[in-house]
Amino acid sequence: MNSLNPDTGDVYWSHPLKPDYGMSIMAPQKSGDYLFASGIGDVGAVFKLNQERPAAEVVWRGNNRSAVYCSNSTPFLTEETIFGNDCRSGALIAVNLKDGQRLWTDFAATAGGRPLNHGTAFIVRHQEKYFLFNETGDLITSTLTRDRYEETGRDHLLEPTNNAFNRNVVWTHPAFANGHCFVRNDKEIICVSLKASDYGKSAD
Repeated sequence: MNSLNPDTGDVYWSHPLKPDYGMSIMAPQKSGDYLFASGIGDVGAVFKLNQERPAAEVVWRGNNRSAVYCSNSTPFLTEETIFGNDCRSGALIAVNLKDGQRLWTDFAATAGGRPLNHGTAFIVRHQEKYFLFNETGDLITSTLTRDRYEETGRDHLLEPTNNAFNRNVVWTHPAFANGHCFVRNDKEIICVSLKASDYGKSAD
């Protein structure tokens, strides 16, 4: 993990954080003074940024019983919590931002109730609601808190047309604009309305 001078490219600070297979797809996420980065394997850490000069210190590094290790999808951070998909178990996991301790683990959104290697759901927050688009082509509305995952709606939008780990997947991030959601697989792209009067109807 490197911090660079944007004008010269000089390195301000650097901390080792090397994912397995050289693979980290998620974008590092910042909340206040805290920065979270992760990759495949038990590779995840939170850094606290110095507000007076370009510097950072490691607050915690995860182990096999803590944190969440995100690969395909970028987690969402609040002031206190990391919500992310764990690449090893496929679970949606809530983690305490300040110490890396797991608050809860749930498989319903990503892997259908069971562990699944790289089970994936892309997380987007809108106001107090979270949209999750998962690898089976379901668009899910949910509430994520430090206490639990609560699903409030689910619609199947697309068939998974790609393959990973001997299963069919659709690993594409959704896009949102003007009350609509756009999703695609390898064969088609579709638009669905998210207006209260429309959402929940068939994608057809």
